[in-house]
Amino acid sequence: MSRNAVIILIGTSLATLTCSKGTEVAPTADPGDLGGMSYIAVNLDGKLKKIEFSDTVLSSGDSAIVYRETGIDCDWDLYIVFARNPWQMVYILYDTADTSSGEIFWDGAHVTGESTIETDQHHDIDRDVDDFSVQAWGIPAAFIGLPFDEEDWFVDFDLITPDLAVYGFRTDYVGTEGIGTSSKWFNCHKLVVDGRGLYSFAPDIHIFYRVDEPHIPIQCWVEDRGVVFEYFADSL
Repeated sequence: MSRNAVIILIGTSLATLTCSKGTEVAPTADPGDLGGMSYIAVNLDGKLKKIEFSDTVLSSGDSAIVYRETGIDCDWDLYIVFARNPWQMVYILYDTADTSSGEIFWDGAHVTGESTIETDQHHDIDRDVDDFSVQAWGIPAAFIGLPFDEEDWFVDFDLITPDLAVYGFRTDYVGTEGIGTSSKWFNCHKLVVDGRGLYSFAPDIHIFYRVDEPHIPIQCWVEDRGVVFEYFADSL
């Protein structure tokens, strides 16, 4: 193959990767009345945790949502504050026993915070990120404020990993799908999450949100791991 042909082939591949079906949208949808919603979810290891939503108010006076995961038969505590409009994490505090713990603050598109992994690996973050960004532990709830009533859309965002590295990701809305959990069947909106770029190393992530409002997360599936989050039962 000639040098010019190789250049054309690479250029075509890059153009294909940078074009996406649908329209890019902003996370500006009203997530609805989530205050007081609670249920039980199960993780990859079959451990149960209670999921709770409550209303709160930011220092700016704007309304916000608290998302909380509390372990029932495991050491797990995850506390996230989401600004309602635009929908965005503004604070996260997490402690996943011997796996990871940390605290992160958002000030617009600037993020600061720290994380410890397996008790001895300490990491810090102090940097600008995309206007919409997500910390990895909060992925199941991260997209509740997206416009599920629209079709063929995507959102580009920065994913902050447990070790506080930042990578560009994309979420595509691919329609609705029925999901059967161990105890109940749901009609869900389906999102597919993957890394952006020619050399994407990220596993596929499929997230399912209940079609009925409010659009609570029902299931999160990660390639090579399986279901890491799934509705289990109504709240105890």
